[in-house]
Amino acid sequence: MQRRGFLIGAYWFTMYTTFFAILSLAFFVLENPGKPGAEEIMENASVGRDTLKALARRSMAADRCSQSLTVLFEQLRLRLNLNPPAQTKSNKRSQPSHHLPTPSTSSAKTAKSAATTTSSTPDLAAPQRARTFPTPPSNFPLNPHRRFAPS
Repeated sequence: MQRRGFLIGAYWFTMYTTFFAILSLAFFVLENPGKPGAEEIMENASVGRDTLKALARRSMAADRCSQSLTVLFEQLRLRLNLNPPAQTKSNKRSQPSHHLPTPSTSSAKTAKSAATTTSSTPDLAAPQRARTFPTPPSNFPLNPHRRFAPS
């Protein structure tokens, strides 16, 4: 598409689709550095980055995407060179281990945690909603076309 001149920086959807495709390829290479096709995938991501650089001359958003990809590729190269591929038995991500309490200790821990939760600060993670509606000032006209009376 780039060689034929079909890519134009003003078409934001083309630019952002390319940007996120490059990010996806870079993420795959970072997660699977030892895979046989990782170098080819990285080359494809580099071609995409060069495509965005070509669009950056005409689009400020493409320029920002290109600059962020330049920093990302520098960090990616450093990380891939510092961490040689390790031999792993499984390509799957490890699942977080959840500690499941036994029934005899869970009720005691639940009662203890409930007591500390109520006495400590309120839950700050939950959003606080307004309990009242805003009221207009007393001299605010209900009809927007009506003018205020001169004082």
